[in-house]
Formats: sequence, structure tokens, C-alpha cells
Amino acid sequence: MMSRLHAPPRPSLVAGGLATLTISYACYRYRQHERRDIDAAERLHARRCLDKLSVDSNDHTKKAVLRQHLANLDQLGVTRIGSFLSSDAAAKWETTIAREIGKKDGICSVPAGGALGRTHCKLLKRNLRQRIKRPEESDRIYDDMVKVSEAVLRNKSDKGCRAYGNKFEKHMGISLKDIAAEYFVLKGIGANDFNVSQLQLLLASAKSSHQVWHRDNVNPGLTVLIALRDVVSNGPTEILLRSHGVDEKDFLKNILWPKSPICSENNVDERALLASIEKGDAIIYDCRCLHRGRGYGNSSGYVNGDEYDDGEFSKFGQRPVLVIRFDATQTPAPGTGVVGYTLAKW
Repeated sequence: MMSRLHAPPRPSLVAGGLATLTISYACYRYRQHERRDIDAAERLHARRCLDKLSVDSNDHTKKAVLRQHLANLDQLGVTRIGSFLSSDAAAKWETTIAREIGKKDGICSVPAGGALGRTHCKLLKRNLRQRIKRPEESDRIYDDMVKVSEAVLRNKSDKGCRAYGNKFEKHMGISLKDIAAEYFVLKGIGANDFNVSQLQLLLASAKSSHQVWHRDNVNPGLTVLIALRDVVSNGPTEILLRSHGVDEKDFLKNILWPKSPICSENNVDERALLASIEKGDAIIYDCRCLHRGRGYGNSSGYVNGDEYDDGEFSKFGQRPVLVIRFDATQTPAPGTGVVGYTLAKW
């Protein structure tokens, strides 16, 4: 009779051990996946996907350009405007962010959005009495950002257009406010029943952590991110395409292991889009889309805490961004995390 000491292990113990090893390996792989910095291949793939958001119609009238941006927002939850700010304007705004962050008693705070390595400067609208009684630099910055949201984009010639692949992008007299007004009308909200709800200056730095997946509002609205430097490995925003709808596929899977969008000839699959936009470009997304700002500088390719082997980090080390939010007057809302999103969805 076989001794108990030499009895074969029970099948349940073997299965439990294998399950533990499998889960441990999956967690390890996921951590490695999360810690990676965006490489050149991923950026190139992201740019190809962003190309599909370009206004490529032969009809460059204001009505046609608005129609294509609204179609992108309706179908994918995101659209893109190339060369929204000139290089000089972007540089001036970057200087403004650096100056405000340098103030000890300024409008900036750390961390922002639940992630380390981000400095968040929220601009508040003050009434005329407050401004006269105690003038502040933030009032001028606020007014300048409102002007950015209302500025009409005009291209006088093809030299003013940004080339993406074989496409040239024209704006033809539209503004962010125009896009927002048409967007809200399509959602059954009056063209005058929305406003600029938030204006922010944001700076993401090396060794920053990922934000949690979240959305900015459970109700219709738009968020605009304007890049003040080329967004490459330095923490591009990830947006889950089509996650603003109620019938999106693979919701949780896309959060747990987001993949790059599958850009076929005529389609972009439901996956996380990397907003690897260029300096001066603007990305506009539906506030209900799940998104997060990526951290960066945490992978094994990070050298001595401050520089990549290829020198890219020293060139694109920080990610300064302007953030403009449009919300309906009756439904302003703070950000909503994954739990809140799930509860609102079901």
C-alpha cells in the first residue's frame, strides 16, 4: 500500500498551482506592457490612424469641414485639427506654463488627474468686480485661452496647410467654438446652451505615472488638447475609440490590455488611439470617451534617470498641453473613473 507521503498530488492542487502561475505571468506581462515607452513603430502606426481623422474632402467649405469633424466625433468619438496653433504661438504658451508652474503661490498643483509627474494649472473665471479689486495674471491667461477657443482658423494658401501622408488639411474659417456648437445641436442641446467649462494648463514630466482610465463627463461634451511640443514618447493621451457610445465592444478588455487601433483601408477598430500629434495640433474628443494620459520614462530604455539612448528624451522630455473643455450649461461634471463609467453604462 502506497504511503501517504508518496501519494501523487491531488488534481485540484495541480490546477490551483497552474492557475496561480498563469495569473502571476499575466500580471508580469501586463506590468511590462504598461511600463513600456512608446517607440517609433507605435508612433508611426498612431500617425497613420490619425491621418484617417484628417479633413480630406475636396470640398473645403466651412460646412463640409464641420461635417467631417462631426462625423469623426459621432463615429469614433475623436477628431483632429492639424496646425491649430502656429509654432510661435505654441512656444509662447509653453513659456506661460513654465512661468505659472514656477510661482509658489500660483494656480498650479501636483499631482493632477490621479497620476504622479503631472502639474495641473486650472484657470478660474472671475467676475469684473473681483478683477478690478484684485487683478491677477491668471485673468489675462484665462481671456487669452478663451480667444483660442473662439479663434477662426483660416488658410490663405496650401503653404498654410499641414501635410499628413498624401493629404493636406484645410480649416476654412472654423473655430473650436463652431465645432462645439454644431456638436451640441446634434445632441439636442441648443447652440447657445453650452459654454467653456474648464481651461487648464498641463505639464507632464518624465517618470510620470499613467492616469487611471476615466472620462470627463457622463453627459455630452467636448475636450480639446492642444500640443505645445511634438507628442512622441513623452506621454501621449490614449483614447478608447467609440467608448462614448452605449454599444461599444470589448469595453473591459480594452482597458486591461489596450492595443493600437487596427487601421484598415476604410476603418479604425475599437482600440486605444495614441494621440501622437505634432506641435500646434489639436485633438478633440467626446467627454464620454474613456481616456488617460500615459506616463513615460519608466521603461528599461530609460538611461541614468534622464536620457534615452537615442537622445529622444532630451529633445521631447516634457509634454506641455492646453486643455479646453466645452460642456452643456445644465450638465457640467468632473471626471468620472472606470467604476463610475461602468455604473453609468449599466
